[in-house]
Amino acid sequence: MSRTPRGSSRRRVRVAEATAAVALFAVFGLTGCGGGTTEDLMRDNAEEAAAPSGGGKDGDGGKGGTSGGTQPKGSGGPDPEYTGGGSDPDSDSDSDSDSDSDSDSDSGSDPSGGPVTDHAVPAPNVSSPIEGVVAYTVERTHENGRIDYDITPPAGGVHNPRWLNCGIYRTEQDASMAVHSMEHGAVWVTYDPDLPKDQVADLESKLGGTFVLLTPYDGLPAPVVASAWGMQLKLDSVSDPRLGEFVSLYRQGPQTPEPGAPCTGGLGKPE
Repeated sequence: MSRTPRGSSRRRVRVAEATAAVALFAVFGLTGCGGGTTEDLMRDNAEEAAAPSGGGKDGDGGKGGTSGGTQPKGSGGPDPEYTGGGSDPDSDSDSDSDSDSDSDSDSGSDPSGGPVTDHAVPAPNVSSPIEGVVAYTVERTHENGRIDYDITPPAGGVHNPRWLNCGIYRTEQDASMAVHSMEHGAVWVTYDPDLPKDQVADLESKLGGTFVLLTPYDGLPAPVVASAWGMQLKLDSVSDPRLGEFVSLYRQGPQTPEPGAPCTGGLGKPE
């Protein structure tokens, strides 16, 4: 009986290992940050969601996008019991998925040391089935310093490396952290601080659940403004049915740059 030379056997093992490595890279290959418009993200995420292996809806009945629901255990996020209010001692300054896809934190810094101004560019080629929604092309970079946004409230753009925990807040919050939450798939609903208390209570009763932020915001162009990454809707009334439609469509919706990234384990203590 003939024997296979040891060198030949080792070469076959190396070839098999190399083939397996190429296959894994093809499945789990990383994508670069910020290199696409809102239109590109919506198209790519819609194609992924339509694939046979796509996930289902999230646990709270919101639109699942490609995230398939809540963040899986062991995916790199902090312990779900951490409610923010300071740096999580067990986590990095960002989730694994987010730190891999966003640019470095100083990428938008002003060399003079002053604040960074974020510019949102209208995207007329991006449409929405909801009347009145305006789309924007926005940047995706981190900035530790002050950020000035050229639209109020921001609908995406340069943001803080830490995100704001989703939930209901009764005081104004850091816009740059709320923008980061929208990058993770949150819908941010802002209202005029002078809105009557009964209308604020109405908003709070409607906007429970995950991946929703509700905060007052000074200087709004309308009594209520709903924002998602690259999308925004101004509303004159808390009872406008388009508010619910906006939340249902864009919470972890097709515009989300980082589907599956968390909206807990960041900073902030919601009610």
